[in-house]
Amino acid sequence: AEDSENMRSIPTILKENGHLDRDDIILQCDIEGGEYDIFNIDQKYLKCFAQISLEIHWIEKYIKDDNLFDKLSSMLESLGQKFTAYHIHGNNYRRHLMIENQVVPDVIEVSLVRNDLVELSEGTTNYPTSLDVPNRANHADIVLGKFKW
Repeated sequence: AEDSENMRSIPTILKENGHLDRDDIILQCDIEGGEYDIFNIDQKYLKCFAQISLEIHWIEKYIKDDNLFDKLSSMLESLGQKFTAYHIHGNNYRRHLMIENQVVPDVIEVSLVRNDLVELSEGTTNYPTSLDVPNRANHADIVLGKFKW
């Protein structure tokens, strides 16, 4: 979320690489919980990305703790201003929980697209799809059904 000796924020990376005028970059994030902090940035930086592939970790912990829930909500609100999820997959290395009759994996992989690039419609896809494979091969994939983001 902030620049340090060994890390750079999204705004800094975009600036250093001369990409502030781009709108076609794909961002892939698997940063073991750091995702909750990095997306609380000015939307002008997020508009540089056409798609975001993101792994969201420890959802159960973030749902059950009010302070952490605010971070989860803030991240989803920030992403939701310009992006819509088009694919979701439950990582079966961790357990899942039920929230209002919906299976919610503790770790999810989600692919998002910038809203101005697509025509949005209500999804009817059952997850996992035939293209998905379990993260842990010896265990069943997490069946999400018609997951609503």
